[in-house]
Amino acid sequence: MELESFQKQVGELSESWQEPKIAWLMMLLSEELGELVQAIRKSKGKRWGHEDEEVGSAEDISKELGDMLFLMARVAIFRTLIWMHRQLLCSRNLSCGRNGQGR
Repeated sequence: MELESFQKQVGELSESWQEPKIAWLMMLLSEELGELVQAIRKSKGKRWGHEDEEVGSAEDISKELGDMLFLMARVAIFRTLIWMHRQLLCSRNLSCGRNGQGR
């Protein structure tokens, strides 16, 4: 996938999210971490007592790792937007914390 295509896909997906709260993003990140760990475990082969479980692949791991990286980027973007908003408020003397930094 080309970078421009990926950026467009991320932008469209991000616009559909209704709750960009940090706690919500961290819950999604935790869920994706669990899926990544499960994909890694499954890649090690069949487990005793889980004969019906499919063996995982490197592609499964790559997909879950991509999901994790995407959500980490979303958290970074969200935190950056909060910081920029606070800086704007501070520059207008509306709400400043210590040392001129937004709260």
